[in-house]
Amino acid sequence: MTKEIASRAFEPFFTTKNKQLNYGLGLSYCYQVMKKHHGEIQFLSASPQGTTVQLIFPNERRQS
Repeated sequence: MTKEIASRAFEPFFTTKNKQLNYGLGLSYCYQVMKKHHGEIQFLSASPQGTTVQLIFPNERRQS
């Protein structure tokens, strides 16, 4: 994943795939869920192998 794509990855409806069958909501939704639970998302990219998306949850559950 390039830096340009990574900077836009959490935008709703952003996709690098065929827009006919892909809506670009997956990472945007995931980001909102992780934010609500005080977690974070990291991208681990290694060309040409691909990109791993890592979800990091907090150790303790916080009350909002």
